Parts: sequence; structure tokens; C-alpha cells
Amino acid sequence: MATTKNRVLAAEPAAEFEHRDEIVRILRLACAQIQSAVQQSDQAVSSLGDAFASILDCEDEISRELMQYDALDSFAGGACDSAARLGSQTRSAIVALQFYDRLSQRLDHVAGSLELLGDLLARDEDCATDSCWRQLHSQIRSRCSMHEERELFERIYGKQSETVTEVKPGSDFESF
Repeated sequence: MATTKNRVLAAEPAAEFEHRDEIVRILRLACAQIQSAVQQSDQAVSSLGDAFASILDCEDEISRELMQYDALDSFAGGACDSAARLGSQTRSAIVALQFYDRLSQRLDHVAGSLELLGDLLARDEDCATDSCWRQLHSQIRSRCSMHEERELFERIYGKQSETVTEVKPGSDFESF
């Protein structure tokens, strides 16, 4: 009976190591998927931004050409109004695309944090020490460049010693 117990105890560290390896692989897969999705989306959003810029150029050309017509010409007046609305809507769409830029940046930070965690877990000897986890928290916190990211970090982890830069409530400043 003692030999069975010894085999079970001897097998536990190996099983823990295999689980840790599996966690690291899953984290790396998650990082790769996030990075791939962001990269593919970047290309599509870039094309969309270029298309909107081209539409604005066309709107400017149409408006300039229509200005040459008599201001009393109802066709020219209506076309100028339509061109102005087109330009306004296109500018609004470009501003809305800025949301994607923020999303992309946040996903990049998430992938980076998962990578750091995977690296820590892959170093068998390091992940048991509090100092390594504090260092990981500090590295993750330092990647939080947007107010919302810092706020979420603080909500989850609370204030972190001197590494936290004070952000005044209501401040719109974001460091990049």
C-alpha cells in the first residue's frame, strides 16, 4: 500500500507541471487569436477609413464645382445641400471609427498581459513568489494607457503602491 501512495505523491508534481504547461499553451493561443483578429480588423478598418477620406475629397470637388453655378439655381442649391450632408455624415463616420482604434489598443494590452502571465507560469520556479506576482501586476498596470483601463485595474486590484500614477477624476487626459 505504501508504494501506491508514494507513486501518487510522486505523480502530483508532474501532473501540476502538465497543467501549468496546458495553461501556458491556452494563454498563448488566446494571445495569438486576439492579435490575429486585431491585425485582420486593422486592415479592414484602414480600407474603410481610406474610402471615407476619398468620399470627403469627392464631396469637396462636387461642392466647389456647384459653387460655380448661379446661387439662385435650385438644382445647384439642392446639390450643394446634399453634398454638405454627405460630408457631414462621412465626418461622423470617421469619428465613429476612432472607437475601433481604442478597442484595438485595449485588445493589444489584453494580449500583452496574457503573454506576460504565460511567461510567468512557464518559469516554474518564479510563479510561487509574491514578488513575481507584484512585478506582473506592475507590468500590466504600466500598459494601461487609457483612463478606462486604469480604472478597471484599480477596481480589480485596488491601489498599487508607488507605481500608480494619480489620475484626477474628470480628467480627459490619456497618456499614449
